[in-house]
Amino acid sequence: MNGKKILKILLLIFIMWIIFAITDCFRISNLNEKSKPLITIATKEYDDVKQIETPNGNVIEVGEYGTIYIGLGYTKKYCRKWQIDKITARTGYSVYLFGFIRINEYDEN
Repeated sequence: MNGKKILKILLLIFIMWIIFAITDCFRISNLNEKSKPLITIATKEYDDVKQIETPNGNVIEVGEYGTIYIGLGYTKKYCRKWQIDKITARTGYSVYLFGFIRINEYDEN
């Protein structure tokens, strides 16, 4: 094979990958919040808690926990945000293409 054929094949694979990533990114942003990429490379669980002081001097705990799904060029972060207790947590998710282009975001109020 000469260099031009190899370059054409690599370009075709790259274009197909871009189409797949964009299509699957929109698919997971339009389904329910627990949907994940067709090809999931990694899954990360996280749990962040911090204490903040209110204007009247009280200290309350605020946190967020959830799962980050990493696909082929896109990520979906499913989260539960809470204040004071985890029972009243709000659901949310965000979908990013190539790590910085936000496709969709949902936050339960």
